[in-house]
Amino acid sequence: MNRQKLKRLMAKGIMAYVAVFSLVLMVAMPALALIAAKNSVNSRSIIDHTIKSQDLRNKAVTTDRIAPRAVKRGKIGKRAIRTEHINYIGDSKIRYSTKTKVLSISAAALNPTVGGGVYPYNKNVGQIEGQGTFSAPVYLPDRAVVIGFKAELRDISAGPFTDVDLRRWSTTGADTMAAVTTNGSPSSSSWRTFRDTNGISFSTINNTTHAYYAVGYLSGGGVGIGRIIITYRTTRP
Repeated sequence: MNRQKLKRLMAKGIMAYVAVFSLVLMVAMPALALIAAKNSVNSRSIIDHTIKSQDLRNKAVTTDRIAPRAVKRGKIGKRAIRTEHINYIGDSKIRYSTKTKVLSISAAALNPTVGGGVYPYNKNVGQIEGQGTFSAPVYLPDRAVVIGFKAELRDISAGPFTDVDLRRWSTTGADTMAAVTTNGSPSSSSWRTFRDTNGISFSTINNTTHAYYAVGYLSGGGVGIGRIIITYRTTRP
């Protein structure tokens, strides 16, 4: 009996010890959590050395910081991208495929003039006949390249001839870019298309330095100008 009582007392003692230990843990754990908080993300010391706005402005990726080393004028910076400079990438021009186009100048656009003088002329349906010098301005896109020049001309007389030029003008004078002529030889039919066969000189258009125009010369009766046709290539839309 004494031995059984001793066992019961020992069992009760162990249970009491476990209960006390559990109670101690319940009280101690929140305290330990508070102590651990001093070294956690919630503590002031950690906040001072972690990600916050002031640190970002001084040592991290912010608009103020990346400004000096950003994408400027279309060039990527060494270390960052500045938002307000991304717009400068826009100086890269949109590229279009090269297109071949035709500019047609009708006889109605030609004005009879040379050296300030005016010549009598007849303007029939779609053609100029008679004698005189006629000209019209030519408008082509900047940096276009002229690749062809031709004119619809009439020459039914053995003597008189028709000559048509494409020219450019600057303050230093005029240059002939292309020319066609009937050479005073009558054609088998009233109208023919004459092409420039010598190649185009000064073929690239520069509207900043030059003005462009077509000029036709009729030397007498039996000759005429119907239409001037310029073929060019451009990357403009």
